Amino acid sequence: MSWAHYLLQVNIYLIIFYCFYKLLLNKETYFGLNRLYLVSSGIFSLAIPFLRFELFSEKIVSNKLYISVSEINTVVNNYAILPQTQEQYDWGRLIVIIYLLGAFIYFLNFLYQLFTINQLFNKPDENGAFSFLNKKSVAANLPERATIDLHEDIHVKQLHSLDVIFFEIIGIITWFNPVIYAYKKT
Repeated sequence: MSWAHYLLQVNIYLIIFYCFYKLLLNKETYFGLNRLYLVSSGIFSLAIPFLRFELFSEKIVSNKLYISVSEINTVVNNYAILPQTQEQYDWGRLIVIIYLLGAFIYFLNFLYQLFTINQLFNKPDENGAFSFLNKKSVAANLPERATIDLHEDIHVKQLHSLDVIFFEIIGIITWFNPVIYAYKKT
């Protein structure tokens, strides 16, 4: 399987799983189950293209074909084989370059976001609250600080940051798919 074929399948599965989520699960208040579904759908989207269901494929047995060298020469002489000219532009190469450039830009953006989060922990905000991995920052002057602190504790204990990192990595791989941005917002 080629990378382009794999990438196409991953994007199709992401779209299908997200449409299912929007149609049936979006309004549900079971946040833990919604989170489990969204993370699982990302994992399955990456894994399903590798699965091969040989049971469902039809196996065709062909007869052996015998041909002699003289018959091959006859066929080749009847058809002119034209060499490819150097002037043809390779559009496939351009698409690969655009894809890699986009993935590189999104990777740099991801590194910048990690750097920014690190800077926020070094210089805490007086009016904000956030958590990342096992760290949290809650401003002392926030109304209902205890509730917000408990909320950030839950994010730390449930490893919410790993979900965000996982979808950022999928976003780097599938940066051209608009559905990945909906996943990130959800």
